[in-house]
Amino acid sequence: MAKIYILSGAVHSGKTTRLLNWANQRKDVYGVLAPIIEERRFLLNIHTKESRLLEAPPKALEEKLVHIGKYSFFKATFRWGRQVLEQTPAQKAAWLVIDEIGPLELAGLGLEPAVHAVLKNMPDSVNVMLVVREKLLNTVLEYYGLKMDSINMFDFDESGQ
Repeated sequence: MAKIYILSGAVHSGKTTRLLNWANQRKDVYGVLAPIIEERRFLLNIHTKESRLLEAPPKALEEKLVHIGKYSFFKATFRWGRQVLEQTPAQKAAWLVIDEIGPLELAGLGLEPAVHAVLKNMPDSVNVMLVVREKLLNTVLEYYGLKMDSINMFDFDESGQ
């Protein structure tokens, strides 16, 4: 099983921005980040830098959306994000980042079932980093069957960056 790292913090505490800066200094990071660009949330393929609009505008067609709280997201962008995760070349990746594990994933939506597949199938040589909101940390650990003593809390200083 891959080595699991978790980057946890409060909502809007800069987790994604710090990860983007960290990943931009490396060539061995794959996966997805969910940055806010011009007040809209996107999903970004870390390795190729391709991004797709994730957060839907108010007048988007309902059948193309998945909802959580006051937010609406494009189902197609999540499908694309799942493909990015599933197609990560394990032989080239030192890191696979999944930003973020949240209420949608805990409901089996969003980036699921790709997250489960990654956690089950990624080889030992790959470090898998899960971005998790502080308040969901215990729920995420339980949902994915992870034990606190078998994961590492990610620290930018320890990563060499």
